[in-house]
Amino acid sequence: LINFVPRSAMLVHSGSDAQNALQFALNMLPLTNFAGVALSSFPVNPAPAASQSLISTPTARDIHNAIESFSASLEAASAINLDSLLAQFSGSYAAALLPRPNNPLPVLNTPTDGLFVAQVEDSSTAIAQIREIIEVLTLQSLVESGNGGQTIYALQDPMTGQSLLALTAVDNILVVGTGDAVDAALRADAGDNRLIREDRWQRLAREGAPQWYFDVDALYNVISPTAGGPQPVPVNQIAIWQEELGGQLIRFVLTATL
Repeated sequence: LINFVPRSAMLVHSGSDAQNALQFALNMLPLTNFAGVALSSFPVNPAPAASQSLISTPTARDIHNAIESFSASLEAASAINLDSLLAQFSGSYAAALLPRPNNPLPVLNTPTDGLFVAQVEDSSTAIAQIREIIEVLTLQSLVESGNGGQTIYALQDPMTGQSLLALTAVDNILVVGTGDAVDAALRADAGDNRLIREDRWQRLAREGAPQWYFDVDALYNVISPTAGGPQPVPVNQIAIWQEELGGQLIRFVLTATL
C-alpha cells in the first residue's frame, strides 16, 4: 500500500489493522475541540470553547454516547450501519499528509491534503456505502469521472468545481483523499513519484517500512513557513517502528536523519 504514497508526503502512517485504526479515529472525533489543548506545544490553536472552558472534557461515556447517537442518526438517514462499513476494512492501511502550503484546500482552507489507502473485502460495496454517507452528510451528489481507466467519485466545491474529497478503488484497495491526493496516489501506484523510491525514505527503511514517517523539513514549511522558503533544520526525517513484546509492553525504535 505504500506504493500509493506520493514522494511529497510529509507524514506517513501504516498498519496492519485498518478496521481498528478507523474505530480509533471515530472515537477521537468527539475530542476534536480539544486537539489544540493536547498539542499546545505546537502552533495549533485550541477551539474557542475549549480554551475558555465553556465545555468540559468528554468522558469515555460521553464519547460512547456521541458515537452511538451519530451511528443511529446515520443509519436512519441512509440505512448504512457504521459497524457493517467498518467490517469492510479487513487488512492493512496507509495514511499520509501531502503539503500544499501555497494552495490551501478550498472551503476547508487546509494547507495539506489527506490520503487514506486500505484493503477492503469488496471495493464496490465499500465505495457505495461511503458515497451514500458523504451524500447524506453534505446533501450533495458526487461527480463521477475517469482517470486512466479508474472511476473516481468526487465531492466538488460548487463555487469553483475543485475536488474537495475523492474516492476510487484499484482491485480491492480503496483510495480516499482530499483535493488532488487521489490523482497523486494513482500516479504513484503507476510508478510515478513514489515516496519509497526517494533516498530520504530508503535511508530510513532499510529494516523495513516504519509505522510512522515524518519529513521534518516539509512539516515545518507547512506549520511554520518562513520568508524565502524552507530553512534547514537539524533533523530532516524521522522514522518510528513499534513492536508489541507481550505483557502490555511495546517497544518503540526511533531513527532520525541529520
